[in-house]
Amino acid sequence: MSKKTYLLFDIGGTWIKAAAAERGTDGDVISETAKAASPLNTSASADDLSRALIELARQLTSTPSAIVVSTAGVVNYHGSGLEFTAAHLSALLDRDWIKNLKKTFNCPVNLINDADCALIGAVEKGLVKGAGALGLMVIGTGLGFSVWRNGRRWRPGWSYTLLGSVTNGEHSLNDIISASHLASHSANNDLCEVLSEPAYADTRHRYFKNLARAVELATLLYQLDEVALSGGLVDACLAAGVDLQKQVSSYFKNDTVQLDVFKEGNRLQMHGALAMAKAEAVAEQVRFKNDFSQLKTEQAYDGELKLHEMSSRDLVRTFLTAEQQAGEQLFNGEEKLAECADLIADRLKSGGRLIYVGCGSSGRIAALDAVELPCTYGLEPDRAICLVAGGIADASIDIEHQFEEDASAVPEMLLLDIQQNDVVIGISASGSAYYVRSALAMARERSALSLLLSVEAPEQPMFDHHIPLRSGAEVVSGSTRMKAGTATKKILNTLSSTAMILMGKVYDTHMVDLACINEKLICRASKILQEIFECDPTAAQALLKKNDYNLLKAINSKDG
Repeated sequence: MSKKTYLLFDIGGTWIKAAAAERGTDGDVISETAKAASPLNTSASADDLSRALIELARQLTSTPSAIVVSTAGVVNYHGSGLEFTAAHLSALLDRDWIKNLKKTFNCPVNLINDADCALIGAVEKGLVKGAGALGLMVIGTGLGFSVWRNGRRWRPGWSYTLLGSVTNGEHSLNDIISASHLASHSANNDLCEVLSEPAYADTRHRYFKNLARAVELATLLYQLDEVALSGGLVDACLAAGVDLQKQVSSYFKNDTVQLDVFKEGNRLQMHGALAMAKAEAVAEQVRFKNDFSQLKTEQAYDGELKLHEMSSRDLVRTFLTAEQQAGEQLFNGEEKLAECADLIADRLKSGGRLIYVGCGSSGRIAALDAVELPCTYGLEPDRAICLVAGGIADASIDIEHQFEEDASAVPEMLLLDIQQNDVVIGISASGSAYYVRSALAMARERSALSLLLSVEAPEQPMFDHHIPLRSGAEVVSGSTRMKAGTATKKILNTLSSTAMILMGKVYDTHMVDLACINEKLICRASKILQEIFECDPTAAQALLKKNDYNLLKAINSKDG
């Protein structure tokens, strides 16, 4: 098998950095970074950028298998181009430079925002894990910023967290926090000189004070547990022997703000880009390439029906009959559901997570199941996760508008740091959604348990197990929120509830690990204690209160 080489670019306003990566005997090896002065300015063209990139690339490799480019600006959801960037980077908006790269090297080219890429690199290096909310500032020519919340990239309003665009009335944080602007105080444009020489003490004082205010602002705006710094500023501070964390922290007005410095600096983008390149290469192999019109979900439920001529009563009866048929068909898959529930429970018992991935109605139905597991069965919130194409912040209530189903789920999956004990369930009624296929392919590559829910098994096995929805064609052709949606909800509820019971979260018919988060659930917990221990309401309430309203703890304390 031929060795694969991945070409990684980080395009900034001052420098373009590049590296090549290959799989060696001891893992992936990233070459030393090559760099060249960025040709980007307000008058630069796409051809200027293409020439610079191709020249750098040829210093490193002549035959890359894939190229990943990280850069500042708003990258579209598919990673195929930029939608917005700073004026001096405007040449990036002309996609001819992407076409030139593809034509020159005959390989796929994926784009990603530089802060998002650094965040993926931080996850890959084990710097970000578990639950919580972290904001990563990538400081170079400008200020890149990305928010990670419980394993997911957080973009409320379908938008980027453009912290750098915040202004004080005259200047934006992009200008105030710019490491390049700080370097310009030196006659030699030497950042290390400004960071270390006594002559620049006042300049450093103002800069670190402004950076501290930016960290505090980010913490407040995005309700963060921690802010981390990376990028060229970090590299320069390390080279100059400056303790960046100590310097910035000394200016905090709020002593609850948590700051970290990722000493990998600009190398984080390279690690993130490599992870992207490898995972996208795996995902691309399972893209649906057949005729969409031949999918079962696109066929007619009954070719003789004329819905537009039917009465409301007849329409209701037709829909209810079809929905009932969809539910009844699921009994033909009992054994498969039981087998998968056992496998899911085993992974969860080993500390794994249950991760749903879906688009449109499938994703929203899955999100409902995931969000209810913590309060119903006491599963930790960061172990019941749903990825919905378009972004979890808004996709649950807004219609897709950017062909999100056709985008790759690789960036979101990388941020989740998929592990062997995890369970990834992809839901796509047609089985064709690339968002779901790419997620399953990556999950399988990382040895997680991967399951696909779809009407029929796809032509390519990018999963460990297939669970057929058995819903067939829809009354309204293609509207899979109907029969397929009914089957999806029944299957997911059955799988997760069975797995939770197998994990010991139910006693008799009672939810014993439920979260007492409102009066109704407190009342339910009290009633469960009354039934289990045959005690009166007063004793049950006292037992529950004594155990901090933790029902399972109350049951175990009484048993003891």
